[in-house]
Amino acid sequence: MAVADFDGDGSVDIAACHEGVGCFVYLNDGHGDFGQGILIHGPAALPYSMIAVDLDGDKRPEIIVGYVEAPGTIFVNDGTGKNYRQIPFGDAKGSIYGMAAGDLDGDGLPDIAVARSDAPSFFNVDQSTPRPLPHCAARRPIYHPNDTRIFRERS
Repeated sequence: MAVADFDGDGSVDIAACHEGVGCFVYLNDGHGDFGQGILIHGPAALPYSMIAVDLDGDKRPEIIVGYVEAPGTIFVNDGTGKNYRQIPFGDAKGSIYGMAAGDLDGDGLPDIAVARSDAPSFFNVDQSTPRPLPHCAARRPIYHPNDTRIFRERS
């Protein structure tokens, strides 16, 4: 579950994935009523984690969902809070149990750090300028999915 103003009306909305049903956005009418919800993805995989963050700088947050044994998905908000384009990321290994967003490469846009069980954790940065994190200390390898560099625990 994630909360953010997905439609830009100044009221906080809710995004939630329901096992076996799908992922929905519940738009707040400004009085705390949310209605039926807008289906943004059917029940293709078991959802396990979710965050909301504006990845493209348009002031409307995207919804990022981590799944069990399936690639994660970025739901790119068209600005209305009602329509989303899906972009898969990562692979189908392990379970994405935690995600965080922040500017990891210094380009001014948020990047996504992903924690997984039973598979290496990784980070996604701007595809055109991936940058390694120096002296990255991790219990499991951290990698950029489109890069060959692997960062291992410091000795």
